[in-house]
Order: sequence, then C-alpha cells, then structure tokens
Amino acid sequence: MSTEHGPFLSLEWKSLFLSLKSKGKPTKNILNGCNGFMPAGHLLAVMGPSGSGKTSFINALADRTPMAKGLRLSGEFLVGGVPRHKVGTFSRISSYVLQDDNLYPMLTVYETLLLAARFRLPSSVTLKEKRAAVEALINDLGLRSARDVQIGDEKSKGVSGGERKRTAVGVEIIGKPRIIFLDEPTSGLDAFQALKVIQMVNSLCAVRGCTIVISIHQPRSSIYSLFDQLLLLAKGMTIFHGDATAAVARFGTLGFECPKHFNPADFFIDLVSVDTQAGKSGDADVARIEELANAAEKAQLGDKHGRHASSAARPESDLEAAHLLEGTHKKALCCGATNSTIAEQFALLYLRALRSRVRDKIALIAPIFVSIFFALVAGWLYSGLTLYQKSIQDRTGILFFVCINQAFGGIFSVINTFPLEKKIVDRERTAGAYAVFPYYIAKWTAELPFAALGPFIFGCIIYWMVGFQARADKFFIFCGIIVMINATAVAWGMFISSTADSVQQATGLAPLILIIFLLFGGFYINTENIPVELAWISEISFFKWGFKALCMNEYSGLVFLDSRGRPCPESMAMRASDLLAVNATTLGPPPCAYVNGEQVLELLTFSEGSIGLCILWLAIILLVAHTMAYFCLMTKRVKFTTLEPPDAEHMVRVPITQVHVAVDSLASGTRTATNTTTD
Repeated sequence: MSTEHGPFLSLEWKSLFLSLKSKGKPTKNILNGCNGFMPAGHLLAVMGPSGSGKTSFINALADRTPMAKGLRLSGEFLVGGVPRHKVGTFSRISSYVLQDDNLYPMLTVYETLLLAARFRLPSSVTLKEKRAAVEALINDLGLRSARDVQIGDEKSKGVSGGERKRTAVGVEIIGKPRIIFLDEPTSGLDAFQALKVIQMVNSLCAVRGCTIVISIHQPRSSIYSLFDQLLLLAKGMTIFHGDATAAVARFGTLGFECPKHFNPADFFIDLVSVDTQAGKSGDADVARIEELANAAEKAQLGDKHGRHASSAARPESDLEAAHLLEGTHKKALCCGATNSTIAEQFALLYLRALRSRVRDKIALIAPIFVSIFFALVAGWLYSGLTLYQKSIQDRTGILFFVCINQAFGGIFSVINTFPLEKKIVDRERTAGAYAVFPYYIAKWTAELPFAALGPFIFGCIIYWMVGFQARADKFFIFCGIIVMINATAVAWGMFISSTADSVQQATGLAPLILIIFLLFGGFYINTENIPVELAWISEISFFKWGFKALCMNEYSGLVFLDSRGRPCPESMAMRASDLLAVNATTLGPPPCAYVNGEQVLELLTFSEGSIGLCILWLAIILLVAHTMAYFCLMTKRVKFTTLEPPDAEHMVRVPITQVHVAVDSLASGTRTATNTTTD
C-alpha cells in the first residue's frame, strides 16, 4: 500500500546487538539482543534512562552508528519486509534529525527550507513547485510567523528554540522521506515548545503516512499521550515494546502499578533506573530490570507468532513495497545529490555563502576594524621612516611585521568559524545534498573579496604612514603582495580546519604551523644559514616568499643617505677621491655601510629571482594548501559501522547478571595480580 508520497513502510529488527570490545575489559553490550516490529505510518518513542542505549538504537536503525575500534553491530533490520542492505541507498528513503540542530544563522527560515528543497527535490520539480512545497511545509510546521526571520545564534537574535528545531526537522523532511529518525527532538526546549515539536512530528504520520522513530528522555504526560508505539530500554535491553496506551496495564499485570494521576513516562524511567547513590549497590534494581526484560521477551515471542501468522495480510510487506524498495538504487524515492547538477550546486552554495557573509555584520566589520587598528598603531610607531643607515633595520622589521599580521589574521579568521560550519556540511553531505567540490569552490570564491578588503585597507594606511617609496606602482604591488599573503594564510586555515574536529583543536594546531613557517621566513635567520636538512621548510614557508617579495618591492631602486643627509653614492664617490689624496686611516669608517637597497637584498640573500617569481610561489603554496584541505574534507568524514548478520554468539540476549559477574571477576583478577606483584 502507498500514498502520493510513497509506499507505507514498516520496520522490523531482530537480534540487534551493539557490542564494544576493549583490551583488558569484558565486552560491553550497548544494545543487548533487541527485537521488535513497528507498523507503518506510526510514531515510535524510544525511552529509557541515561545510558540505556536510546541514541545507539536510533543510530543502528538509521545506519548512522559511528565507526569505532572494537565496535560491532550485528542483527537483522527489515524495511517494509525487505532487508536494509537490499534497499539500495537507504538514506534516500529516510532522514535523520540530529539532536544538535546546526543551521546557518544568517539565513531566514524560508531561505533555509527553499535551499534544502532545491537540493533534495527531484530536478523534474520546477522552481515554482518547490517554492509552493516550501510554503506548504512552513504551514505544516507552524512557522508562518517566523517565515522571514533569521535563524540566529548566540551572537545574533533569531527564531525561538522550538522554531529552530522545527526548521531543522523541515530541512530533513522536505525531500518527502518515508522514514524519519529524530534524536532527542525536545532537548533544550521548554515544555510548551517541546509539545509543539512532538505535535508537528505526530502530524507527519497522519498526513504523510511517515514511519517515525524518536528518542526522548522524559516527556511530560501531554507529550506521552501523542505516542503510538513505545520502546522502553534499560541497559540496552527491551523492557517494553508495544502500544503506548497499553504500557501502564502491562506493567500492572507484572505487579508494578502506576499511581493514579502520575505521568507514565516518569513512572517507567523510575522503574528501570539503577540507584547507586548513598552507598546503594543497585542489585535489587538490576534484578528488577532483568525480570522485566525476561517478561518482555516472553511477550514479544507470543506477539511474533501472531504477527507471522498474519504477515501475508500486512499491506506494507506486499510485493509492491518490496519491488519499490529493491529498486531504490536505480531511482531515489526522495532526495539525493543527483537531483542537481554541479553548476546548480555551485550557484546555490555561492549565494548561501555570500548572504551569510554580507548579513553577518560583526564578522564583516571586525576584520576591517582590526586592520585599521594595527595599521594605525604600526604606522604611528614606524612613521617618518628615513633613508638614513639606522632606518634599514626599521624598514626590514616593519616589512616582516606586515607578513606576520596578514598571516595570523588570515589563518585565525578561518579556524574560528569553519569547524562549526563543517558540522553542517557533514550533515548535508551525509544526506546527499551536494558534493564537496562545488561547496569548496563556492565558499572560497564568495569569501575572497571580503578576505582581500581588510589587507587592502591595511596597506592603504600603513604604506603612506610609514613612508615607503612614494610610487604608485610600488604601492599597488605592495597591496597585491599582502593580499596574496593573506589568501595563502586563509588556505592554510582551511586545511587546518579540515583536519581538526573542533575550534579548540584548530586553534591549538595553527600556532604550531605558523611559528615553524615564521622561523624559516628569512628574518630571524638568513636562509643561507639554515641547515641543509631543514632548508626545504624554508621553500614551502609562505612567510619567506611574502617577505622576499615585500623586500624586493621596497628595496629595489632605493638609495640611502649618509649621516649628513647626502646620497650614499655621492658620499662614497667623494670618499674614494679622498682616499687618493690622504691616508685611509685618517678618514675614519665609510659614511655608508649600505649604499642602496640592492645591497640590503644581497645581505638578506634575496637578490636572486623576482617579485613575480615570489608571487608564483605563493600561488603554488596557496593551491597546494587548498587541495589538501579539499581532500581532507573528502576523506575526513564520519564513517558508519556496517550491520553484520547475527552469529551464534549474538542470537540470544545476555542476562545482565552475567555482565555483572564478568565485571566482578575481572576486578577480582586485577586485585589478585596487583597483590602478587606487590608481594
């Protein structure tokens, strides 16, 4: 049976185990032999205390269990009666709403949903139809009043928490998936907003016939009443699975009566929790949980026989649904990266990046303010730079400071923001919205004009305040060089951010790379004095090539003055004529240690090459850094554990008492070994 949105799809899981093996420790069963069946078009709420395996269960069903050393996922999972591995691309008929609703803060609700629609709806759907679908979805989500409000974040005001969560749900369901997984959709919301979110999710079952699985910690009674099905977990084991309305009566028959006028959800959580506070062992709680798990197994066994007897009559497992599911590798039922071309993806991603950049006033103004501030401070400190011999050190110092300023500014402007954006990109890539290549190119081209604005303003101020050579060609070359230095630093920032998992990791790694390149930049040590084994670092240091280009631009054609203010060539010529007339010892030291800028370049070992060659090296380093960042984004993504067939070891649930015995035995063995060693 199917609707206009697609076929009804049931879910069934058998002998579901998620185990973690660690060296020197007993195997931990995060999911312990879970079995269950969920009718199509219903809402299943997964409940349990902290650590019960709710999120792990959702991840296992959604094919989103993160890969980890020693982690093994086994069992069977059927979708509409078809094994999941035969469904083709399972992500195309399902969607996963993460607990962290990361969205672009500068986009409005409408823009966010429209962009998702243009990525995920088939190309056969016209733009007009996509806009109409977004408007209808906004009504379904109850977001009409927030349609044109920016999402916002901690820095800028935006929609409420409930509206943000509903927008995140809308992004995932715009492609009309048949199965929806939600991890803690009410987390961080007040009671009213949480109720609105669950009401919206419940309506998707009624209106679209979606099969929905959510994990939820401890809902209020009005939320609990909206659940069709309930799965109660404890210690990774099934404690109850069935109609939510029948749960209270079921536990009553087992001798656990829920008090009148008491929230059933609170009662269930208390019932399956282990209290180890105030010196309690928790043994009685563990025994109660084991008793309830055994009762649930018996109930499921009887229900399974009844269900198999009537399986031929289940509309969701008929040949039509099976045929559609097994053909999803040929044609997506909802979303996929094939729904838009590379050019379309680039255009949409470029507009998104441009809008986000322009609307973020703080991020737009702050770099300009910082550039002006440092230009004024450095310009004031080095103002009135002369051509006397003592000014050579100052001139070289300010040129290297310009390199440092642009390098640190460029790299930290990226690593403080990109790791956060990468979380959104990873989620959208997992959903098959777009490819990495158009995203990376779109982001870089959108950011480039804004990244170049700060260095150009910096150059306009500091160049004339310091008193570099007053020539228009040298001024524009100076600005071009510092823009290239900044752009190269941004490329390294993208690479560092692509390898890091958080802002903290990126900020810890960036100084390491910057300081190494800085030491080999040709200012603190002459490039000819660098040990041969380390000389290659100097060649890939963008500090060296940027500093060399600035020095060549400034020192070429520059003539210095002696202490009397005479040009050094003239002063040295007069000294040469005097040497012919008198003894050299009576003339004292020469008036100029360096006659012109070419001699300074020779001292710095920058006399060979050209400014163009330095720019070329900067461009090569920039492209290499961007290429490495691109491949890091391609390869460094969350990998998911494959569901393996059940084996003899993982066919029957492991009693929780056996787990405790294994832990106690291990602890006892550890204590014995320790005592023996001590003796």
